[in-house]
Amino acid sequence: METPETKQTEEKLRLIEFMVDHAAEGIYMTGKEGQILYVNESACKTTGYSRAELLTMSAFAIDPYFKEERRLEFWERIREQKVITIESVQQTKPGMVIPTEVTVNFLEYGDDELLVAFVKDITERKEEEHLKNISLTIFQSINRSTSLNQLILDIRNELSKILDSTSLKVIILNPQDSQSDQFYSKKGRVVVRKMNVKGTLAGLMLERKRPALLLEGEIKKLVGEGEIRPSKTTPRIWLGAPLFTGENVTGIISLESYEDPAAFTEHHLDIIELVCSQISLSIQRRQAEEALIISEQNLRESNMSKDTFFSIIAHDLRGPFNAIIGFSELLHTEFDSFNETEKKTMIRNIHDASVSTYKLLENLLEWSRVQTGGSKPNPESVDLSSIVNNSLTFLKVQSEKKRIKLFSKIQFETFAFCDENMITTVIRNLVSNAIKFTRLGGEVQLMAIPGDKEIEIVVTDNGIGIQTEDLQRLFRLDDSFKTGGTDGERGTGLGLLLCKEFVELNGGKIWVESTLGEGSRFKFTLPRFNQ
Repeated sequence: METPETKQTEEKLRLIEFMVDHAAEGIYMTGKEGQILYVNESACKTTGYSRAELLTMSAFAIDPYFKEERRLEFWERIREQKVITIESVQQTKPGMVIPTEVTVNFLEYGDDELLVAFVKDITERKEEEHLKNISLTIFQSINRSTSLNQLILDIRNELSKILDSTSLKVIILNPQDSQSDQFYSKKGRVVVRKMNVKGTLAGLMLERKRPALLLEGEIKKLVGEGEIRPSKTTPRIWLGAPLFTGENVTGIISLESYEDPAAFTEHHLDIIELVCSQISLSIQRRQAEEALIISEQNLRESNMSKDTFFSIIAHDLRGPFNAIIGFSELLHTEFDSFNETEKKTMIRNIHDASVSTYKLLENLLEWSRVQTGGSKPNPESVDLSSIVNNSLTFLKVQSEKKRIKLFSKIQFETFAFCDENMITTVIRNLVSNAIKFTRLGGEVQLMAIPGDKEIEIVVTDNGIGIQTEDLQRLFRLDDSFKTGGTDGERGTGLGLLLCKEFVELNGGKIWVESTLGEGSRFKFTLPRFNQ
């Protein structure tokens, strides 16, 4: 017969059972062998298993800390201490791993010995700890990293501890250029490319000056409204936050996923927003340091340019003028004492010295204009076959003296987009250089290899070649490399420097390949003119 006292006790038991079952923490009761004897509803929600499934499982299956080989050791420890608290992880049915704080109590119930574990999900606490560590690591990276690229790689690696940072991109605005710098990771290193952010999600965030988490449908809506331009593929989810310098937006950090629409959450957005200030300060400091390094390098190069300029005036100009003055003075004072052959020889020497001096002065003037910013390219459609043929005609006298054959394989109407005068100077210098280092009876040929966006021009000779250790010295101002030609010709060391300056001013690059004793191939690229 149910008494009021019995009824009251049953109600209290049901209340206690309700409270235990709906507690925020997961509660487990296990036996000495690790078998699960009881779980509450929170444990089921956290692990993804049903109560019936968990009651057939062992604690070892969901918490790797409770390993079978450590069972007895752990049992004796908890039996002695009665209660312990540890940090562990819990493996869920979907395969996720959740950081947990577990408080285990030892209970004696009649003849039975039991463990009761209270399991708390500490994911947010761990993420906060990671955030603190990330901020500290980023701060330390300012001094540790040797470049802006390394700093961004450090940031990516640190963020990977709390979210999927595989697609991390950092975009930094360039105040002097409509193109922004986009940094992203590829095969373990940071790659930089220029991009126009106008009409992109990044550009939209830069305008709105606030972070955003956008799903595929929201992105497509922005495309439909004309806020951003359409792209070949649309991310399933995109996350972005601006980088500030004071009140000005100077960049953006973004993440995206083309596969998982749940890859990022509002919580991840909060995380990115929190670390953005530290990232922004770090980037600013690294940029300032790199700008200082560049400034110092430019100052050194400027001083080297000045030293080189005066060195050439003092040494290279003096030699030819000494020859001109010496031979002309002999002809003037002792003309009648020389026979016709001797007179012709001295006149030829005066002529050669004059031509050499004139070429040097030309290069000096061109080079000095480049150094002072007075020589700017005026790009237009240029038929390379035409300027090459004109250059070969101009250099015909020089080549015939050494019986060197000059010929071009560049097809008619091979158009590049460049400054015609600058590239004419480049071709004449390279061909003249090839003639100088080619033996009597040799040959020099030119060819062009068109690509999708650029044309590669190759000047090949079968001359004496260049030693491997000297190749890197050819285009350097601080280590100018000069050597005599096969017929004793002398150079100034400025010709190849001028070629490098002009090619780069026209958006190309220049390099050399050579085999000692077999010849050299000077190559440079120019933007292709697409009609």
